[in-house]
Amino acid sequence: MEVFEFVNASYLTLAAIVGGVVIATRLREQLHETRKDLEALEKQLERRDTYITVMRLEADHLAFKETTKSQITELWQFSNKTRDRQDDLK
Repeated sequence: MEVFEFVNASYLTLAAIVGGVVIATRLREQLHETRKDLEALEKQLERRDTYITVMRLEADHLAFKETTKSQITELWQFSNKTRDRQDDLK
């Protein structure tokens, strides 16, 4: 009987403790889910950043190729003009 009297006398305290445990457990689960979501978002962000970096590198590479091609063409034109001038002098 003493146990029931103790429970009856302190039921608010016991309810608060049980409620606190339930709330703490739910908060821990929500925190775990939030961390998983955050990790997934970080992975997506890393993939997006990698994609953007690759696209920038490709654009830079294409620009470099075009510049190099233009410079090679100009060098050949200069070489041909120089050869033609030498042929005219002979």
